[in-house]
Amino acid sequence: MNKIKSLFIAENNFQKTIFDTEEGFEYIIPLYQRAFAWKEKEIMQLIEDIYDMDDVGSYYLGSLIVNNRKEEKKYEVIDGQQRLTALYLLLNYLDKTGKISHSLHFECRDKSEYSLAHIENIVSSIRSGNGKYQKDSIEEDLLEKNIVKGVEIIKSVLDEERFADAEEKIKNNLGRVILYRIEVPEHTDLNRYFEIMNVRGEQLEQADILKAKLMESIKSEAYRENFACIWDACSDMNCYVQMRFGKNLREKLFKSYWNKMPEVSDLTEIARLFDNTGRTEKDISVKSVISEDYKTEWGEETEDEGRVRFESIINFPYFLLHTLRVFAHINDFAVGDFTSGLLDDKKLTETFDNFVKEYGAEKFSSEFIAFLLKSRYLFDKYIIKREFKNDNDDGDWSLKELFSYGQGGQKKPQYNNTRFVIGKGKDGKNEHQENLMIQSCMRVSYTSPKIMHWITELLKYLFKEQSDLSGSNVFIERIAETAVWENYLYKGNESLGVATPHIVFNFLDYLLWKENKNKYQDFIFEFRNSVEHWYPQHPSEGSFPEWSEEAELNHFGNLCIVSRDINSKFSNLAPEAKKSTYKESVLKGSIKLRIMSALTDNSEKWKNETFSEHGLEMLNLLKKYCRPETV
Repeated sequence: MNKIKSLFIAENNFQKTIFDTEEGFEYIIPLYQRAFAWKEKEIMQLIEDIYDMDDVGSYYLGSLIVNNRKEEKKYEVIDGQQRLTALYLLLNYLDKTGKISHSLHFECRDKSEYSLAHIENIVSSIRSGNGKYQKDSIEEDLLEKNIVKGVEIIKSVLDEERFADAEEKIKNNLGRVILYRIEVPEHTDLNRYFEIMNVRGEQLEQADILKAKLMESIKSEAYRENFACIWDACSDMNCYVQMRFGKNLREKLFKSYWNKMPEVSDLTEIARLFDNTGRTEKDISVKSVISEDYKTEWGEETEDEGRVRFESIINFPYFLLHTLRVFAHINDFAVGDFTSGLLDDKKLTETFDNFVKEYGAEKFSSEFIAFLLKSRYLFDKYIIKREFKNDNDDGDWSLKELFSYGQGGQKKPQYNNTRFVIGKGKDGKNEHQENLMIQSCMRVSYTSPKIMHWITELLKYLFKEQSDLSGSNVFIERIAETAVWENYLYKGNESLGVATPHIVFNFLDYLLWKENKNKYQDFIFEFRNSVEHWYPQHPSEGSFPEWSEEAELNHFGNLCIVSRDINSKFSNLAPEAKKSTYKESVLKGSIKLRIMSALTDNSEKWKNETFSEHGLEMLNLLKKYCRPETV
């Protein structure tokens, strides 16, 4: 195994990167690998991981599995090629010296190979072309669109407010990034190896390591099995946790309708439900557990949930971190600053290790697994998901709770809208609707899992107020109000332009929807991640004059939030041209955008008076809710 360190030095002094091998080797992406396919989510996560590194020490970014073709001086990349290609694009984007080694190649993929050979031209065009590739001297038809799109995404991410002036920091941090290059043994059947890698999906992750560490402290083998059963059920984030238990155990844990909070506080209480308190270590030996014939009551197969599937808004490592923070809060126990600051799944085991050391290993494992199960139950029932029905590939925001229907062994799951008000003479429809909208507002505003602190706060609230959740929508509104006040209104600068935080636009849309639900009943929150000037910063040449006052151009009244695709379509068009040309996109867009479009008669009127009247009205609505005394 070779450790590769990216020595990416600031001040344009590129001494060595992962693509400069001492042996002069090149990295080859073989034909059996798919082409570069990372999208915004993955590229943004990579940049965030590098940007958020500690100021000292190294950062382990993962591993590359390669086959060493010694005679050809080539490393055939078996696993890790998406990350490797994204790093190559990022390094070339940050480089202004042309010193990045051209040692990454795609085998038998002419467009990918041509794109990498002309990467400097692509980067230069996108840097100078408003974030989009502009036709250059190179043949556009020969370019691999996903590679070009990757560079465009890198620019759009680095152009965001939180990454302002971040390029030098990322360069310095890249100098401390470490990858492990792992060579498979000679004569390995690469086709078989690649097939196994694909079937297995992911490599051993920190969550698996953490699970093993926590189980080490549990003395009873039976308790260990109980722990593993619950952990594995909770780790599948894309279904309701009840459905990952056999029917008998499901009813013991969640009662006859599969919809009650499990009444357990540690492994001892869990063991009573698992009916294994009288077992001996001999009865449940490791040898018997790993045998193919071993069966348990709680290990029976779970049934298919039909043609409905769900997708969690966070993965299991981040769910563990949220749950640990809530566990610490409820137990009034803290170690260092792990209960605040960014969440970091790369430090999952380290975060838990520090806590477990102070809390006590066996006590922690016993109590935390019960708490994890309850936390997952609350998460599934009261926190939004994406729901995919039948052949729907896009999915919808969903806030539903699971019930059983039928009798005896014929019971099946059904999903109804989550009830937040019970037994108060209300149907709870309003609370459900507002919870769904304010949560989706928060989700699209905070796209990085590192900063979704609202989930931690909401879980704290759910644990505390589970007997009466009628105020849950108001509780989340308060979190949004605080963010808008502290990050925008408190600063008193209404002309931040594209640096205006996304939560400001999204929470405004939520308030506009809440005040007129019938009018905006078709509105949904989407990932609109680009702030656009309605009257453009640089109008199309000769069409109409540029705005002379930058503060007015960047005023909140002249801004809207749109998807990056819409931003590129709007480009430098006049307001009335945007309104008429992209009418359908506007009608499906944010509520503020719809209002701006409805107010637009002509560019001059918008520029001279309408923008300020609209901006004042929108800001007053925000100030009405986001008052200092309420946050």
